[in-house]
Amino acid sequence: MQDGDGPGPPEARPAVPKRPRDEEESRSDKQSTSASGSEGDDLCKAMLTDEGDSLIEDYLIPRLKKVKLRPSIGQLRLQREVSNLDALQPHICSCLHSDNCRAKFIVTPHTGPLSGQGVEVDCWFPTHYPHQPPHISLNLSECKHLDSNILQQVLDHVTQAYIRDCASRPLPSPLPIE
Repeated sequence: MQDGDGPGPPEARPAVPKRPRDEEESRSDKQSTSASGSEGDDLCKAMLTDEGDSLIEDYLIPRLKKVKLRPSIGQLRLQREVSNLDALQPHICSCLHSDNCRAKFIVTPHTGPLSGQGVEVDCWFPTHYPHQPPHISLNLSECKHLDSNILQQVLDHVTQAYIRDCASRPLPSPLPIE
């Protein structure tokens, strides 16, 4: 009984060891398949030869050129907001990291308890920014004379500025109900 003959599913049939083929049989099989080969076989053979380089250039490279990587809306907004902060120099120096998810600001207030001192603000922006708020950390290690009352005032001012900024933005229009 040969493999592939007989009733029942192939899993139920016992495996029959195949005999080794000699070189003459394998050559005749290759010739018969090449005579009746399909387009895919021709394409594979061409890719294995020097013609394969031109096939890759002709078919694959134009398709890869069409693929354009675009920054997300959040990344574009973040870039725009950081570029708007450049107008506030020398009081605020900003640096957007290459991954467009982290930014570092050095704020030097000209009034208040921190006047003349640089405060580092590290921001990490989630992938769903501006729909999710950024994570902000203040580095006040340079400001050694701060007590908890002054720190609370600074945080209150930052919070109030953020609320004013959010309140000044127009509300998004609601989606129509269908």
